[in-house]
Amino acid sequence: IIFFSQTKILTFPYLSPHNFEVLAIGSLMFLIAHQYCSPPGKLNHRGLGELGAAVVMNVLLPVFSALILDSEGNFLLSENGSLLVKLAPLIVPAFFLKFVLILVLNMEDRRPDW
Repeated sequence: IIFFSQTKILTFPYLSPHNFEVLAIGSLMFLIAHQYCSPPGKLNHRGLGELGAAVVMNVLLPVFSALILDSEGNFLLSENGSLLVKLAPLIVPAFFLKFVLILVLNMEDRRPDW
């Protein structure tokens, strides 16, 4: 992402080669969101839309946010444990709660989605 100013081009600092994890997770979130209803994935038409939405909102987005907020870019490699271990107490319950909520709210849409 490039932002243009009057005299120079400012680049988005997180899109550097040093932060491959940010690009990979961001691309994965975009891919899953795109494949929700687009071919060839069509996750929603195959009964996997709720799972895809829960994974993006409650697993990938918190990890992506933590990587963006880490000022040094070494949160994954820190000596206190990995990123997923640190975020697991927040991610796991939120994932299951969101997944069940989405399932319950979309039960009536099961027939029209097919």
